[in-house]
Amino acid sequence: GGPSVMQTVGAMYLYRGSILEVNNAEFGLVMSNGTLSIQLDQGEGPAEIIGNLKVTGGDIFSGANTVSETHLFGTLKVEGNVTWTGGTYRPYINAEASWESDLWYATGTFTISSPATLVPLAVDRENNIVTPPEDMHWSILQADAGFPNNAPTFNGALWIMDQFGNNPQTRWDLRSK
Repeated sequence: GGPSVMQTVGAMYLYRGSILEVNNAEFGLVMSNGTLSIQLDQGEGPAEIIGNLKVTGGDIFSGANTVSETHLFGTLKVEGNVTWTGGTYRPYINAEASWESDLWYATGTFTISSPATLVPLAVDRENNIVTPPEDMHWSILQADAGFPNNAPTFNGALWIMDQFGNNPQTRWDLRSK
């Protein structure tokens, strides 16, 4: 009756092209603390979770949680629904190219509620943390079956979330202001 995987502490590493199948419960993977890190230095394609994901705490990010080398952008793909009610998603975005960013993608619905927090980090080609020019867009959240009408809390005043797609919205873009 419980989840296939319950993460309450520590770190889970998924590599590009890896698959974690947790589809035998309502929420196959429940993350209440710790970190989920998408490792970008090996493999190709997205890191994939097959099954529903519930995040109530902890951190989700691609690569290292500190900027130390050129960031490779990656995708966390969930073949199922995502419920994000707490914790922090830390996507990297390319402050010099609006088409490069980390992406959290669900094939089902993507439900977000407070205190889920979004903390984007903009880097330039030399991997310096910078402030991007105004009115650039990056796709950082996507859901094929749509988002309910809500958004994460922002840490910082540089960003606006823009909704795209039909009703329901299927993509949230981050825009610099």
